[in-house]
Amino acid sequence: LTATSPAGTTIRECADCPEIVVIPAGRFRMGDLNGDGFSFERPVHEVTIAAPFAVGVYEVTRSEFERFVEATGYTTRNFCWTFEDGEMKERSGRDWRAPGYTQTGQHPVVCVNWNDAQAYVRWLSREVGKPYRLLSEAEWEYVARAGTETIYWWGGDSWLDDSPRDYANYGSDECCGGKAAGADRWVNTAPVGSFKANPFGVFDTAGNVWEWVEDCWNDSYRGAPNDGSAWEREECGVRVFRGGSWSYSPGYLRTAFRNRYVTGVRYYNSGVRVARTLD
Repeated sequence: LTATSPAGTTIRECADCPEIVVIPAGRFRMGDLNGDGFSFERPVHEVTIAAPFAVGVYEVTRSEFERFVEATGYTTRNFCWTFEDGEMKERSGRDWRAPGYTQTGQHPVVCVNWNDAQAYVRWLSREVGKPYRLLSEAEWEYVARAGTETIYWWGGDSWLDDSPRDYANYGSDECCGGKAAGADRWVNTAPVGSFKANPFGVFDTAGNVWEWVEDCWNDSYRGAPNDGSAWEREECGVRVFRGGSWSYSPGYLRTAFRNRYVTGVRYYNSGVRVARTLD
């Protein structure tokens, strides 16, 4: 897989590696294009992605993360923030193996913090001998937009409506319990790929789990890089994640929406998607 591989090419570079897809170079407008977002989604600015790169077709699954743990002996702290019995708090006995709800190996891994995500992509790089990493925030939005400038990649008239119903696993303002297609409901995560892929062939960029990216948190886009690189200044003990989750309402699934957590904190709705620099 190289920078000359056609856009849309998919590959799994080892038996336990996430499947990745080639994303083309291009240019896009980043931020609150619709004017109904938050100040930290502005100012809108143009970003140039000068070279193709690859990204996980799906969020990293429990099975893929488990292989990393088995191979390295990596341990995560046996605490995770969960919403149970009507209360959100950090609980002992909760981790990626036991997030407080039932998962299979095909569900996205949760209860991983930014440090865990970094450890995972470093291991993947060693296993494959290729540069795996986290997406930059600009790359993430470029992938999630997939050439669109609408509220969601599939369109949507307002972030207050239920338009994600057929496209994303999301929750309600009452918290918690994600909606699947039609009248069915997930009470938590859905298996990766349960909904439609966006035009770049990437699944679950809206909903299911929040996805860590490389960037430090900044309160606006003033001074943000315009070359697609990660923004590593300001609050670097707090990192960005994107995409919304199964426990969040549709407004948080907007392509422009940004969120952040402290790097060492684990939540039952946060996971990871990989990127790979192409030779």
